[in-house]
Amino acid sequence: MTMDVRTLFVAVSVACLVNVIAISVVWMANRKVPGVGIWTLGAIFTCLGLPLFLFQGLLENRLITHVLPNVLHGSAILCYLTGVIQFREKQVRWRWLVISGVIPLSVIFWYLFVEDNQAIRVKVASAWAAAVYLVTAVLIWRDRREGMRFSTRMAALGFAIAGAGMGYRMFTWVRQPLQSWVSGTSWENASLALAALAMTFLWIFSVLFLVNQYHIREVAMRSEERHAMEQQLLEARHEIDREKARRVREIVARELHDGIGGITATMAMLASLGRVEAEGEISEIFSNFEEMALKGSREIQGLMTSVEHEVFRWPDWLRDLESYSRKIMTMAGISFDWKVEGPVPDGIIHDAQSAASLMKVAFEAAHNMVRHSGAKEGGIHVVFGEDHLSMVIFDNGRGISVTSGQGRGMGNMRRRMEEMGGSFSLRAGVGTRVSLEAALTKDGRRDPAASLGGAES
Repeated sequence: MTMDVRTLFVAVSVACLVNVIAISVVWMANRKVPGVGIWTLGAIFTCLGLPLFLFQGLLENRLITHVLPNVLHGSAILCYLTGVIQFREKQVRWRWLVISGVIPLSVIFWYLFVEDNQAIRVKVASAWAAAVYLVTAVLIWRDRREGMRFSTRMAALGFAIAGAGMGYRMFTWVRQPLQSWVSGTSWENASLALAALAMTFLWIFSVLFLVNQYHIREVAMRSEERHAMEQQLLEARHEIDREKARRVREIVARELHDGIGGITATMAMLASLGRVEAEGEISEIFSNFEEMALKGSREIQGLMTSVEHEVFRWPDWLRDLESYSRKIMTMAGISFDWKVEGPVPDGIIHDAQSAASLMKVAFEAAHNMVRHSGAKEGGIHVVFGEDHLSMVIFDNGRGISVTSGQGRGMGNMRRRMEEMGGSFSLRAGVGTRVSLEAALTKDGRRDPAASLGGAES
């Protein structure tokens, strides 16, 4: 089978011109897409250089028939490689690209002007072009970005076909050098033109698909970035709101402590002094007044705890319990003993209401100690078990009678503990010992029988 190679190259030249027009339009509309500009330059070089090969055998001017076509074609191949590197958003090593083009061109020109040997020129040019085309195909094939697979595979196929055509031409000349590769009619010469034609058409569609899928990917990435920024702004806004709320809570808690809290504490102290100094009915009045002042102080302390903390955590809960109990016992001249045993959960307390009730029971027991025990020593011991919390409020005072243990205050304490699923026990004798126990959640999961918990947060 024979073909008119010169006619095929004319067809390839026309296809290259269409390629230049198409890629130029794409580049003008998508200048921000990396690699498209250098691909457009490569298409222009191919369109200018390929027709000059057709003058071989028609003109004697080697500058037009050999030097310019080889320089333009070699530059075009390097432009395709450079464009692929840029499109993959990798760093281009210009020095090595220039060296890789200058060396083969120097060999070609040596065997053109010094030792005229067409076979060596064709072998060197074909081998170099085949290698660069195949490297370009591998690089674009290895682009792993999401959404780019179809277009990169198509582009890689076009470069692989061009490289295969150049390789076939090289092996053909190794086997049997031909007298002319442009004016001949053999299949070996025509294969190069057909490979160039296939590569040209594949490249036109590849660039279109590459740019389109690149834009789709960019839009998706920008949408994700915008969503991430919106989330960050929303979180920052929430953080600002939380900080404002925290400051407001601190101000309110401070005002409660310094204002109403200080007044009720002073009233309780004055009533206590009056109760000791007075006698009879007046002492009883002072005693009732002291009790009401202490109850008001407890309520204010609970309110301060609720206001000051956005969420309840066990370390904060323990600190508030110790601080207030130590203060009222020290004011009453009672040596205070505080102890916490077992691993303290550092997570959020699930049931803040039950935690507040437990603290109120502890406060009530501490106030009873201050008012009735006449003790010199007292304290609170807290033990955290695997699934429960135990608390003991004790003193070395006069103790209480069984009848006193059945009073309204003790009844309220017992009822509070039962409502939260816990237990309350009282032991009197030499001193008084109030034992409280409440269940904790396990591993942060809600236990149906549990009322308190510390999940990790």
